[in-house]
Amino acid sequence: MKLTDKKYEDDSSAEEIQLLKNQVSLIADDIICFEEIPTQTPFSVNTCFDEIERLVEESGASYLLIDLINANRPDAVARKVLNQRFARLEDSIKHTAYCTGKNVLINTAIRFVMFGTGLTSYTVSTLRKDALLEIENVK
Repeated sequence: MKLTDKKYEDDSSAEEIQLLKNQVSLIADDIICFEEIPTQTPFSVNTCFDEIERLVEESGASYLLIDLINANRPDAVARKVLNQRFARLEDSIKHTAYCTGKNVLINTAIRFVMFGTGLTSYTVSTLRKDALLEIENVK
C-alpha cells in the first residue's frame, strides 16, 4: 500500500497510519527527515509530529529536514496545527531546513507557519542536498 493524495483523517486504517509515520525517519544521528504528504490535515500533521517527537526523545536529534517538494499549501486549519506542533519543538530543534522544489506558494506558507512557532533558525532550499548542507553549516 502507498499513500495517495487524499485527506487522511482519524478514520484512517492502521496501515495508513503506519505509512504516515513512515514519512518521518532518522537519517543521521542528529537529523530527522520528514517527507510531507501532498494534502495535510490536522490528523496527518499530528500523526507525523508525534513520530518526530518520539524520534527527538529517543535519539536526541536536534535538526529537522522537511521535504515539501510533493506537498500542497496547507489550509488554515492545518497551518494552525502545524504552528502548535512546531512550537512544542522549540526547546528541542536547533535548526529546520526545508526543501521545496520551486514551489513559491509553499515557500510563502513556510514563513506563515514558522512565524508563530518560536523556532527562528530555519532555511529554505530548492533541493534536499542543499537543505542538508544548510544543516551542516549551522552545526
